[in-house]
Amino acid sequence: MVNLSEQKSKWEFLDNAYNETGGFANGGYLQKYTRETSDKFAMRQSVAYYINYNKPIIDRFSGYLFKKKPKRLSENEIINQILDDVDLNGNNLDIFIQNIFKTAFLYGTAFILVDMPKDLGDSLADQKQKRAFPYFKELNPLSLYDFYIKNGVLEWIIFEFNIETKEPFAKAVSEKRYYFWSKDEFQIRNSSGDILEASQHNLGFVPVVALQFGSELLGDTLSYEVAQIAKRIYNARSELDEILRGQTFSILAYHVPQGENTPSELKVSTDNALLYSGNKPEFISPSQDSASTYFTHIENLENIIDEISLNPVNLSTKSDDSGVALKYKFENLNGYLNFLSNSLEDLERKLFDLVFKYLNSEYNYSVSYPNDFQISDLTSDIANAHALKEFGMPEAWSRAKRKELARADLNGLDDTEMGEIYQEIDEYKEID
Repeated sequence: MVNLSEQKSKWEFLDNAYNETGGFANGGYLQKYTRETSDKFAMRQSVAYYINYNKPIIDRFSGYLFKKKPKRLSENEIINQILDDVDLNGNNLDIFIQNIFKTAFLYGTAFILVDMPKDLGDSLADQKQKRAFPYFKELNPLSLYDFYIKNGVLEWIIFEFNIETKEPFAKAVSEKRYYFWSKDEFQIRNSSGDILEASQHNLGFVPVVALQFGSELLGDTLSYEVAQIAKRIYNARSELDEILRGQTFSILAYHVPQGENTPSELKVSTDNALLYSGNKPEFISPSQDSASTYFTHIENLENIIDEISLNPVNLSTKSDDSGVALKYKFENLNGYLNFLSNSLEDLERKLFDLVFKYLNSEYNYSVSYPNDFQISDLTSDIANAHALKEFGMPEAWSRAKRKELARADLNGLDDTEMGEIYQEIDEYKEID
């Protein structure tokens, strides 16, 4: 099992990479040259700039997955009220799950607490008016303090929070609080271990659900690998800047014959002149090889990021692969999206299983996430389809192929709109 302390260090690194903070903001992730002075290193840190590669990748996958809304159905009227405000902050389930996905894709794991308000009112009408139903709350992975899993089942989990209190005309006081959930109990403790609050929920399950994209609770996604490469690019760009500042401009070579005094003041610019006697001064232009090497190196690292993040732009425009190899890469992308989609669908079922346990009601909730992403190199697909049509494929094949290409191009449309397009394709008659 992965060590929690080591994993939290990775999470902090990922947090900095995504939010452009920490060592990516102050130069802390730059490496000092062996013979570089502290002053020069500090100067290089102050002018270094970071390019965020993780955020656009996460946004791209989020766009794929949430382009088309999941289908949800429940005959329980309370569930429909919960769906419109799942976190007591007015966010519907789509917005909440999308934010959870981004967290899980970055860290490899996201945690959601399913909780119940304490004040339920005196009647069901009061409960509905107050919205006193189960709600969801995201728990930051960086706040995870400890947990225990037995036979694949979470037995208990603890999160550590800094709770700030403030009195009028006084400084705020911050204290650590530890929130503990087991299968039947909830506790809040202080840093001394004293129990400040305790209650029973008797769910038979820990009311904290994890969305994870690996086999273990503490696992990595491709975001960690991307962040590591981004760190290397951050260094390479800083090193390139140093080369450009130090070697771009030509160096004046001024020959002083033996026995003559070296000029005490020498200025060369566009608004003054250089007087000389004897040998003519010359400018030495540094080689561009070092800068060119860095440019190529950075481009190669960016291509690696595109490859491991399954960027379809990279796959279709930068690849020298054969058609079969390119198709295989797009299949990998679509397969990975199906995996992510299935994980989100499973997450919702787990969340609402706890909701119904809180409500002491029979489970009545169905959800279905899209799984027909069909992302491909559409231009190549159309060209291949045209070539096969010229080869003499039958009309039935042509209609089926048009539907496949239409679905790939218009993947965000709902089934009704797509059905109308399919009907027009069936009714379309080619003109020979």
